[in-house]
Amino acid sequence: MNSVNAGTNSSNFTYIPVNNDQVSCVLTSSLTSCMTNNPTTSNMVTMTVNPNYTVSVIISSPSDTVCQRTSVQLTTYPANEGLTTVYQWKVNWVNTWVDLSTYSYTPVNNDVV
Repeated sequence: MNSVNAGTNSSNFTYIPVNNDQVSCVLTSSLTSCMTNNPTTSNMVTMTVNPNYTVSVIISSPSDTVCQRTSVQLTTYPANEGLTTVYQWKVNWVNTWVDLSTYSYTPVNNDVV
């Protein structure tokens, strides 16, 4: 790995890569008769390591206080949501609405969304 010996005597190599690490394998055959190119070196693999992204979402409403029988619209503000985001809204820990970045409903006192 990166021109430094890293593992020995195994067909498997496990490690935590760093971006642009170069990994190859040297194989030495145990056969002794009529052998050429022994030991031999594999192709080089250059590792690309992407950072870990934290997915998060914040919701907001125009106000936390509304009049009875008044609808309120909640809006999401996601971070690192990807291209095929799925939303699951919950009211009082119960699934209520799926797959919209906004949610409109008529709350009752002390609802938790």
